[in-house]
Amino acid sequence: MNKNKVIKQQARLLLKGNWVPVIGGFVIVILALLAVFYTQFTLLYAFDQLNADGELYKQPVNITTGSINYTLICIAAGSSAALLLLSPLFNGAIRLCAKLTLDRTANISEMFYCFRSFALYVKTVLLNFVIIFLFTVTSSLLDPYIYVSRITGTELDGTNPGDPLWWVMAAAFLAAVLIDILLYTVLVHFPLLVYAFEPQRGVCGCTFALLPFIFRNLGKALSLTISFFGWALLCFFVVPVLYAAPYYAVASADSVKWMLQSQEP
Repeated sequence: MNKNKVIKQQARLLLKGNWVPVIGGFVIVILALLAVFYTQFTLLYAFDQLNADGELYKQPVNITTGSINYTLICIAAGSSAALLLLSPLFNGAIRLCAKLTLDRTANISEMFYCFRSFALYVKTVLLNFVIIFLFTVTSSLLDPYIYVSRITGTELDGTNPGDPLWWVMAAAFLAAVLIDILLYTVLVHFPLLVYAFEPQRGVCGCTFALLPFIFRNLGKALSLTISFFGWALLCFFVVPVLYAAPYYAVASADSVKWMLQSQEP
């Protein structure tokens, strides 16, 4: 039995009798996201930023007139700030999974672990900001689809599959997805999981100082993620997400737990 099968088997055993609190943790995160997006959508409608189809018809900056849409900018900035301030809930969901692998029982109170002290909360928000910033910037700079699209002046859905250009766009899109998976593993997956196990670490300790540990174990993490590809496809039907997301989260946490125990990060 290979390592991925062992990790998955352990994850399923850990989830027995703990499905409700683990799923409940992810539901709390989803509800928080929905609350922010609903408020944003309501404000956009209230301040006449959306048309009848629910689409933006005003831009942040009007290039023709040079006018600035401060209303739209403030709503977007407020929504982004709200998401960042609520982001420790996501850290809590990961912490819940990490503690499950250690204690073999899930406690929903771990969802609010990062809110237990002001210093811990601020550090968590700062860590999440750094992670989001690094992932956003690097994924944009290393996205081949963006460069090909700008050079050709077209999009994948604007070309015909019979056209050679479609295959170029498709290849660039696939490369972009693979690069994003790699960047997610390096810049998001490892930092958040290590922080869940070792919240005493600082922001640098979970990002830049963690890189040697990340690259030593990158192959293992990517292999585990790829093994969940079938579940990722099933998530297109929405309902399987309630099973696949906790399953993947606990399996990932269990994998990183063994990595941390076998070597010093």
